[in-house]
Amino acid sequence: MPQSIIFSGPKGIGKSKLALTFSEQLMQDKKSITSHDLLSNFDTISNSKKVYICKREFDQATNKYKSAISIDQIRKMKEFFSLSQTEYNWRIAIIDAADEMNESSSNAILKLLEEPPNKSIIILISHNYYSLKSTIISRCQKITLRPLNENEMGKFLSKEVNNQEEINLISSLSEGIPSLALSLTNEKTLNTYKRLIDLV
Repeated sequence: MPQSIIFSGPKGIGKSKLALTFSEQLMQDKKSITSHDLLSNFDTISNSKKVYICKREFDQATNKYKSAISIDQIRKMKEFFSLSQTEYNWRIAIIDAADEMNESSSNAILKLLEEPPNKSIIILISHNYYSLKSTIISRCQKITLRPLNENEMGKFLSKEVNNQEEINLISSLSEGIPSLALSLTNEKTLNTYKRLIDLV
């Protein structure tokens, strides 16, 4: 098991969900993890203490998300890794998304990647793989998630939409991105796109 992994792929493809589900399965100390296991839902509430999730913080003063993941957040991650392993076998941290680290936080995470704590895993989620430092990339195993093809998207949408014409339209508009496809299943949103197409 590599101690550092990058889940790379377009935004909305499902990298965060996969990282959380993978973490949950890993902490059950199974001998192997199947594709069926990875289709299960991650229980965020019961597992929030097991996995450290690092993402841009919300600034209450400006009512906006901060521009980057800060070095202080990476320091908190180091503190998380220093906790005792008596309760959980694995200590797992997810950085969502690694592209949003600034220079200081990137350098700080690099030190962790160079000397990872025992039985720990750091998962970096990246929407833009080549924006990451080459030194970070060289220390991680890359797993690429690609957009769904037309057949896969059709099967995915058939659970949400009954009309084949709408399935074809949503499949075309979503470009293989599941989260975008789901947002387009909203009748109001889809009707807006239909009106735009008619205008064109």
